[in-house]
Amino acid sequence: MSWRVLSSVICPSTGIVYSHIVGLRLLRLIIWYESDIYLLPGDRIHPSKEGVFINGIFTHITLYNVSPYNDTLWEEIKNKMACPFNKNLETDTCSYSIHCNARKCPHGFSTNPLLLRYNDSQ
Repeated sequence: MSWRVLSSVICPSTGIVYSHIVGLRLLRLIIWYESDIYLLPGDRIHPSKEGVFINGIFTHITLYNVSPYNDTLWEEIKNKMACPFNKNLETDTCSYSIHCNARKCPHGFSTNPLLLRYNDSQ
């Protein structure tokens, strides 16, 4: 079974990405995951026995939750995320990067993941 990504938003407080995906028979889901990749609209997800392939490339992804899609839930998720790029892709600076816990910013800015802060304090 193949899934196509329709849209994604990231939570900078947790580093978790939420993606709205669609599969066969127009089954739509919201997946919550963490990875070094950010799923963009049009990306293809192919789960298999060997793991998850994104656009034909094996990718490590930690899947936390899968929810049935509904418009109200998706709008609530999008509106609660503090990442300024979830709402405005036109800006060229990020005022939230010092607080961002994402492993890798999908928009190319530096982040401050909790893991790095914990390792630096030891």
